[in-house]
Amino acid sequence: MKKIIALILFSLVAFNQGLCFENNTWKYDSSNKPSQVYDFEHSDADILAVLIVLDLSKSVNRDRFPTDQELFDYVLKIIGLDENTRYFKPGAVCYLSYIGTDFYPRVVTINLEKGKGIWGDNMARRKKEVEKFKADLNSAIADILLKPSSQNQTNINSGLCYQFQLLREGGAARNHVVLISDGIQVGDGLQFNDDANSKEDIKRASDLLSSKCSLGDLSSFDVTLLACTNEETQSISRSALEIWKYHMEKDNALVRIRSDLF
Repeated sequence: MKKIIALILFSLVAFNQGLCFENNTWKYDSSNKPSQVYDFEHSDADILAVLIVLDLSKSVNRDRFPTDQELFDYVLKIIGLDENTRYFKPGAVCYLSYIGTDFYPRVVTINLEKGKGIWGDNMARRKKEVEKFKADLNSAIADILLKPSSQNQTNINSGLCYQFQLLREGGAARNHVVLISDGIQVGDGLQFNDDANSKEDIKRASDLLSSKCSLGDLSSFDVTLLACTNEETQSISRSALEIWKYHMEKDNALVRIRSDLF
């Protein structure tokens, strides 16, 4: 069964040095890879999935979080479901989780079973199924955005290892990932607290992350980082993102940073 999964993991980062924004798409100058452009692939998928993960650390700037409506609309865009959709056949799964101190964060799941096709479905019943999925998703997004940023540590590495493995086990043809966090790893014996001033620094930090747990093969992953951070941690966040971008790209992920969702 062909599947497409999108992971939305909240990574809030904004940087000034060594970075540039072009049409709301971020790239950093030190990357040797060409700028990647890609859209959500859902036209022939049987199952579409989205994972939303919220960073609950105290260091994030909640003023730059997306609103629940913005996030809801963005998830529907990934799925390919909007107000103009007369009939929606694919199944959909939305996972909502967080990043904090837990190695295995709790995950809430919202499901929409795959339809049978225009000729096989009861259209009125299918419409109710889709509307219930949208209502449950909207409610779950609102709930997770109410969670306080109260944790002193953010064990991003172990959280990503766990969540990325969940995506691979889903067997998706393409995994769309959105990270919303300031990128600052504090936990599991690792802490980002200095600028990574060279490629050697970034590689050394990536190797250390891998020594704790491996993200695995990311060749099916498109990773978007939603950029936002506190002013006082901006330089650390800039360095942290360069590390995470390199860390994922070396395992063949496509990585971009956006200043907003749309």
